[in-house]
Amino acid sequence: MKKLQATAVITLLIMIISSYIISFDYYKDTLVRLFDQWQWRSYGSIFSQVGQIYQLLMSALEITLAVIFFTGTHSLKERSYKLLRFLVVIGFILFVPFKIYYHFFPGSYFFKSGLTNQLIFSAFSIVQLFCFITFLIAKPQSQPPAIDLSQYELVAYTRTGHRFVHYLVDALFLLPTWIFWSQTLPILFNREVETLIIRLVLILIYLAYCFFSEAIFRQTLGKIATNSCVAGNGVQWSAGRALGRTLARLIPFNGISFLFGGNWHDKLSDTSVVYVGTWEKVFEDTETVSA
Repeated sequence: MKKLQATAVITLLIMIISSYIISFDYYKDTLVRLFDQWQWRSYGSIFSQVGQIYQLLMSALEITLAVIFFTGTHSLKERSYKLLRFLVVIGFILFVPFKIYYHFFPGSYFFKSGLTNQLIFSAFSIVQLFCFITFLIAKPQSQPPAIDLSQYELVAYTRTGHRFVHYLVDALFLLPTWIFWSQTLPILFNREVETLIIRLVLILIYLAYCFFSEAIFRQTLGKIATNSCVAGNGVQWSAGRALGRTLARLIPFNGISFLFGGNWHDKLSDTSVVYVGTWEKVFEDTETVSA
């Protein structure tokens, strides 16, 4: 498994560095605009700048995590790989529709410069797919297990303050993705898109993020930050529970229900958010065999 993890990280590093080399002029222009145009004239330009800066920061973060994976202590390696795996897998899932569209409609604006860009995009997509599958298979040792809390006598439930941190971190992580799709949808359809449609797409992105994060990792990025995870409460945790929990998020005001202990999406899906590794069996069932 360690060799598979190393293979995934090395492949990712090669892909990121190759991307920097191929897109050097693009990244250079991005940095020039960042330092020379502090007074943006429209919300669109602000959103574009945020998206570009996000791309640079995410690539830098992934490179940093990859370096830590190869040079850090065992504990740091485990943590860096865990976070890197989350970023790669969830990032790939969130942009799958984008990649599929450009493979089926290669005449779109992204490929106006010719066949070379199409081939480069296809090659990078194949490598990204390989990284996605490899990271998905190569699980870290610290992956939270799928458990039923009713089987344990002691458990530490995540505090309200930390649950607020979950929403904040997840929203900040998704913000550039929301901006990207808000700007890309009108380009994809070559016309103005209704605000309602854009809002529905953004909601679907949020639901997809919650479902895949909790179904695969039992954690969103916010939960990773507080070392929390989702577990079944009276039932075994499963992807079906993750789906029910995700759909329950559509309930109006569910997002703030945790402030008064409502936690509606928890209760409706028979799940709870707890700190990783705090569950414990105090009394073990034993059988006394008389000689």
